[in-house]
This record gives sequence, structure tokens and C-alpha cells, in this order.
Amino acid sequence: MPEPYTDPKAHDLRRRYLDVYGGAEFPVAVASIAEDLLGLEVEHVEMECSGMLLPAERRILVNASEPDTRQRFTVAHELGHWVCQSSRDPQRP
Repeated sequence: MPEPYTDPKAHDLRRRYLDVYGGAEFPVAVASIAEDLLGLEVEHVEMECSGMLLPAERRILVNASEPDTRQRFTVAHELGHWVCQSSRDPQRP
């Protein structure tokens, strides 16, 4: 059985977004968190993979040909890379 999720970074980021912008808690506004809260650009393009983070350019590329639910997952996944690996201070753009 997998271990329960215990890393608070994602929950803290969502909570900070809601404190600043309000709105519904679910579904999580992943694109708005990326763009409005963290200053990243989310770009939908034709590509052979689901997506990628370009940290030096502060961009997330998402495969435009995939379903919306997959695109949202990909943005959330790339945000995880930004928060955990790329950003020294994930609270600031």
C-alpha cells in the first residue's frame, strides 16, 4: 500500500492562492496558480510529450492535443517540479 501524501508544499501553495484570490477550493485552479500567483506562463502547444517545465524561461509547456483533464494534471505536475526543484522561494514570482 502506498504511503499517505505528507509533503505540505502543494497544500500550502493552494491555501496561499485561496487567501489571495479566493474562489472555490476544488477544482484547484492550477493554471491560475502558475500564472497569477507564481508568475509562470502556461503555453498550450503541439508536442510529443504531455508537457515540460522551462525554469529559466518561467514557462510550462502543455500538449494542446491532450484532453483538458490531462492538461490540468500536467500543469499541476510541472508546478510540483517548480515548487520542489526550481524555485528557491515558491511563494514569490
